Amino acid sequence: MTSVLPQVFFDESGNTGQNLLDSDSPVFSLASCRFAPEQIRECAYIFDGHPAPELKFTTLRKWPVGQEKILRFLQSVAVHRENVAVYAIHKSFMVVTKYCDIVLEPYARSSGVDFYACGRNIATANLLAMTMPGILGEITWNGFLQAFVRVVREKTISAFHDFKTKGELIHSFLEQSQPLAANFFEPILMLAPTGHDLIGLMTGYDLDPLTTSYHHMAALWSNRLGTLFEIVADESKALVAEAPRLMAFSDPALKSITIGYDRRTQQFPLKVAKIHSADSKQEQGVQFADIVCGAACAFLKSEQRFVAGTFEANLMEVFFEKELFIGALWPTKDINPTALGTNQVPSAGQDSLAEYTAKILRGDLTTRSD
Repeated sequence: MTSVLPQVFFDESGNTGQNLLDSDSPVFSLASCRFAPEQIRECAYIFDGHPAPELKFTTLRKWPVGQEKILRFLQSVAVHRENVAVYAIHKSFMVVTKYCDIVLEPYARSSGVDFYACGRNIATANLLAMTMPGILGEITWNGFLQAFVRVVREKTISAFHDFKTKGELIHSFLEQSQPLAANFFEPILMLAPTGHDLIGLMTGYDLDPLTTSYHHMAALWSNRLGTLFEIVADESKALVAEAPRLMAFSDPALKSITIGYDRRTQQFPLKVAKIHSADSKQEQGVQFADIVCGAACAFLKSEQRFVAGTFEANLMEVFFEKELFIGALWPTKDINPTALGTNQVPSAGQDSLAEYTAKILRGDLTTRSD
């Protein structure tokens, strides 16, 4: 494939569609890479003699020789933080963050509180993810999250009633045992019986891990290249299917503006000129991106990463040594704005990144330069 614009190869791993709470696949990752022709040749040489028509992490990792080649590729001088980047998402934690966005944020706003200022949304999600499994028990907490996923996906009255009932039961239990914790479920009690005030806030992409990771990755390459560029992705992946929606953030008619709070800012419009679909068998760049994102998911979801000498531990070592991660949506114990890096108070009337991206997708005229 030839192009006058720079090309960056993207691939994703761990996309389980609507099954976001799949214990066998708890992690999603999006990887990107941009290699010079000589680096492509150098990387291809590492896999010389591989019998399959296509390099895929899931195939290579099955055999010791394949694992050795994966590590040699990642350890090679061709792979470094300037031409390879990965964004990871803990999918069940993403569900918690979306509960905060969709249920808690409107309640906070109605009370005059900016939920995104000083990282309140991040702190709240961390607090819930770290404490609720212990307070409620894993089964009850996961059942609540599954009910939330269902109502977001289905947007039906029956799904809403199931979610509301679970929320009310949890609130009733916590009101007696943990009154402060009950506050995080109180907004559910105030939802209309029909659920229209909740369902009306939902979109088809609220629980899509690709959306969040794409924003970070496309913004990275927009800043790094400083010019329009093209994304090349496997034609079978969700990135290609979602291309029309994702390209809305690169619309040249958008205002040229930096949006967001503290460290959570982004320049619009993004500089993605096009998202190309490609046959991964013919595009080595896509194959290398597949290896990178597959490797990231492999060690992030495995406890073997903490066992010295294992394949997963070796993968983790090279990823962090080379600083290949550009970020992650991942639970931590941090709830303090200073620890979160979100202690900068936003100016009056300033839009959060979440609010502004929602405006773009709604076609809000205030986001456009014309």
